[in-house]
Amino acid sequence: MNTPKWSMQRKALVLAVVGGLLLPFTVSAQTNTQSGSSSARERALEQRVDQLQQELEQLKTEIQAQHAATEQATAQAAQASAAAQKVAQTQTAAAPAAPVFSTAPGIKVALHGFINATVFHQDRSFIFGNGQNAEYPVPGPSGSLSGGDVRNTRFWLDFSGARLADGWTGGGRIEMDFFGGFNGAGAFSQQQAIPRLRQAYLDLDHPGSGTQIRVGQQWEFMFPLDNVPVSLAHVAFPLGFATGMVGWRFPGVAVMQALNPGTTGVKWRLDLGAFEGSWSGPGNNVNFLTAGNAGFKPQLEARLRAQGQDWVAYAVAHYSRIDLRGVGGTAPTPIKSSFDSTGFE
Repeated sequence: MNTPKWSMQRKALVLAVVGGLLLPFTVSAQTNTQSGSSSARERALEQRVDQLQQELEQLKTEIQAQHAATEQATAQAAQASAAAQKVAQTQTAAAPAAPVFSTAPGIKVALHGFINATVFHQDRSFIFGNGQNAEYPVPGPSGSLSGGDVRNTRFWLDFSGARLADGWTGGGRIEMDFFGGFNGAGAFSQQQAIPRLRQAYLDLDHPGSGTQIRVGQQWEFMFPLDNVPVSLAHVAFPLGFATGMVGWRFPGVAVMQALNPGTTGVKWRLDLGAFEGSWSGPGNNVNFLTAGNAGFKPQLEARLRAQGQDWVAYAVAHYSRIDLRGVGGTAPTPIKSSFDSTGFE
């Protein structure tokens, strides 16, 4: 009975000793397994780091190559630009500079005009001139004359927008054709027309007050610029030019004042002007020695003007005094030494 019990105890003791002896080996095996896993991860990380370092070195190499290529391209572009500038400078020096039209800041310039060509045949000489300059026939024998004429060609420049002090602006006009007197004799005199100054004046405008001052050669108030018929007959020198019109161009000063600026409806304006005297003779007319300039007696004119949406009305009065004795008072006079010139339109 005691033998089996002892036998069971011995078996349990043997198993305990064996288990105690195997325990360190089990722990050691587990430790070795964990250590092996850590070493594998470290080796993998080292390999990844080595790979990243290689890629970084490759990237640095590519960046350095691109930087070198950029510097080379920049240097080539600079050389090409310098060469182009040198060529342009050479061409500019060799070729004449292109014409440039420039004005002061704010000024506007407008070119206007027309070319007028006439082919004519006449059987009598005319006052003022023949060809395109013909007006009234001269009494006397007839004579044939034919040809072409371009003296009625005209152009003008209008200036505007010059900024002056206190709200004033400046402008003006220069106008000319080619009826500048006789151009002498010779084989080519007909083809070398002489320019003639028609108008040359300066305008001073004050939009705030509606005041305009015009100084220079201009049409006087008796010439109705507002209602000149739109017809080729009224372009100098056709026969119909001055039909129904009185007045001419004279140097002078005109002041035009708007009476109701800034309002709607009919626009009213009062114009006052003083123009150079006009009378051909008596005596020597060279260098303005005419009765129109004797003692500087100007032509005085006033005009009241009204303008609606599609109509214009005006009234003009004119006065001047003519000294028939001429400059110096030495010319003989017919009945009286002077007379007054008056007109209303």
